[in-house]
Amino acid sequence: MQLTSLVYLERDERFLMLHRIKKAHDINQGKWVGIGGKFELGEAPLECAKREVKEETGWELEAAEFRGVVTFIYADDEPMYIFVYTGTLASDEVRENDEGVMAWIPKDEVLDLPLWEGDRLFLEPLMTSNDLFDIKVVYDENSQLLAYEDNRQ
Repeated sequence: MQLTSLVYLERDERFLMLHRIKKAHDINQGKWVGIGGKFELGEAPLECAKREVKEETGWELEAAEFRGVVTFIYADDEPMYIFVYTGTLASDEVRENDEGVMAWIPKDEVLDLPLWEGDRLFLEPLMTSNDLFDIKVVYDENSQLLAYEDNRQ
């Protein structure tokens, strides 16, 4: 299994989003995602989130808030467990990134971007409530959503 963190950085009713267009063989190729990545050995979810935000933005993650977990299954790959946070940065300055192009996107435009279909299912509630979520998404090898489960009680 893979463990990852994903942070939606907020500022002035905008999210800092990453358009994944630079890496070859990227499962996220062409999609807009939050800031995040895989755990390093021994990291806790928030430690991973803080490190990834610092690496990708150059800024420290502030006001981090755990929002939920996504179980992400792609084709025949092993499951990926994504720990989702929101947070802020001290600046809205963006810098060059080796994975794609970062941009501050107004929240009311985020759902119009090329996203994973499952991301739409947690982003809307993430923007409108403080409820925790626990969802599972299953995709085929063509990135088509096959199944969605909302596991909140």
